[in-house]
Order: sequence, then C-alpha cells, then structure tokens
Amino acid sequence: MTGKNITNPSLALIEVLGSDTGVSSFAVSLADAASGSPLPSIISSAVQSFETVRAHLEMVAITEFLQGLKGSSPQQRANFMSKYSTEKREKFAANLLLKITTADDVRKARAIGHLFDAMILSDLPEPIAFRLIEAVRRSYWEDLVTLSSFKDDRVVASENPQGDALAIAGLVVMSGVDLGGISPGSHSSTRSYRLTDLGVKLLTYGGPMEVT
Repeated sequence: MTGKNITNPSLALIEVLGSDTGVSSFAVSLADAASGSPLPSIISSAVQSFETVRAHLEMVAITEFLQGLKGSSPQQRANFMSKYSTEKREKFAANLLLKITTADDVRKARAIGHLFDAMILSDLPEPIAFRLIEAVRRSYWEDLVTLSSFKDDRVVASENPQGDALAIAGLVVMSGVDLGGISPGSHSSTRSYRLTDLGVKLLTYGGPMEVT
C-alpha cells in the first residue's frame, strides 16, 4: 500500500491489485470496517465512495474477488493494468468493479477473481474471460455448482429448468430430446445436455464452485 488518499474506487482497486499486501490488507480492512476501527486511507476513501450502494456487501464481494487472485503476483497484475492508458485503465477497473459488486451472490465474486487471474496469466484471452465472467453473473449459483455433471451428456427431466438456464448462459448445449411415451407407466420427456467449450473453460479456470 502507498497510503495515498484515493477517493475513486476504481483507482483504489488498481492500487490494491498492484500491492504486495493487497489481498490480506483488504481482508483486514473489511474486518476493521465492521468493527468501526480506523481504516488505512486508501480503503477508507474507497468505502466512503461506496456509501450510497450498500458499502459493506460490496466490500465483502471485493474481498472475495481478491481471494481468487492466488495464481498471479502483484507485479503481474500491475503489469497487466499498465498496458492500458490511464483513462482506459480506470474504465477497465470501473467495469470490473461493476461486475463484482452487482453479482447477485457474493460467492460469484471469488469465481470472477479466478477468471481474472487466468486472464492476467494469459491462460484466457480477455474477450473469453469477460464472456465467462458475464456467464457467471447471469447464472444461478446452485446451477453453476452442478456444471461438472455435464462433462458427459446429462439427462434431465424436461420440466427441470437447470439445463435450459445453463444453456442460456452458453455453458451447456442441448444434445438430445426424448419425448417419452403416452401409455400408462411410460417415462416422461427428457432432454440431454453437454458442456460447451465455454463451460469447459469455466470448470478449468473458474475455481471450485461449491454450495457453502
């Protein structure tokens, strides 16, 4: 941390990403915020900037996101951000903050962190990484938890919305339909789904997805 007084939350995130103690300091700062203790100036300024939009929940989401950045070093993250001009860097960070803090489940924030990490490490091209981030944001977390079960064609009842929901997110594709029978005792209609390439990439780079 540099201790600079940064009131823009996008710049604060950029500062934290490039800090050797960014992740741990952010987590400690969140606990301090909850207890009413004084915060380091960079985090204090960011918290004040969030005061109109449920600051505490946003801090939880950002902390979860930072916990997902385990593969890249602070220097790698700083180098990644430095490839943008100052204006584009701030817009990039603002868009990233928006995706993290508007997700409907804080568990998604850590998955977004894992995907961002893969982008920094060049494991994922930027357009694919952001498409995956958007797929995570649009999906129901409990559906994402079951994604690995679609590695082989998985059959679900037609009335089960899970396959369709993941298909809308681009993570699985319908591979077959069984309309069932009309005679008494015959089985009801089912659908089969399998992972798309996007779904495979999410399982590979999105980190563990668990019901917790």
